[in-house]
Amino acid sequence: DDGVTTTTYANIGKRQNINANAHVKRNITDKLRVYSNMSGGYVDIKTNKEKSNIDEKMSNYGFSGQIYAGAQYSFPKSFKVYANGGIFSPYITLENQGSSYSFHSFSISKGFMKDRLNFRAYAQNPFEKERDFKSKRTNPAFYHESIFVNRMRSFGVSVSFRFGEMKSKIKKTKRGINNDDGMSGGGQGGNQSGGQGGGGAAQ
Repeated sequence: DDGVTTTTYANIGKRQNINANAHVKRNITDKLRVYSNMSGGYVDIKTNKEKSNIDEKMSNYGFSGQIYAGAQYSFPKSFKVYANGGIFSPYITLENQGSSYSFHSFSISKGFMKDRLNFRAYAQNPFEKERDFKSKRTNPAFYHESIFVNRMRSFGVSVSFRFGEMKSKIKKTKRGINNDDGMSGGGQGGNQSGGQGGGGAAQ
């Protein structure tokens, strides 16, 4: 209105999507380990004219996904080298679609004191100084496109020290039913048991 754009939010539509995720980690040799996180899916977004204050029905849809992968190689005397990379497709919303994104990095580390003390040097996107990121916004009222220039290349060092040891104990849960009220048909239930799991990706 009057050349001013106001952005707000409202519950005006429906979003449907289906996604798949996978995490892979494998030791190729005693010294070489590879790992990857992958996800992808399809999204469909539509507005409900009865709930919105716009005259036209809006929609947006498409495929999106991402993959992150890396490798670690261990040398003698606690030297390790890492190589990582990733590709991310453009994000999709009702009005917006952003740029795709990718990165790569390399690092080398040296451990001391049984790997409690660790020194690392890294390079992020060493072959790319900067990159343009485009964002498009489309609706019945206007079309808007933004371009941002981000610096990509960076170098650095880090130092970390680990205190103590992490110890985990898994207790076995006893299962059973104790029915000591057979005359009246009553009963007492036993314990409820749960489980825990974990997963992660090295960097």
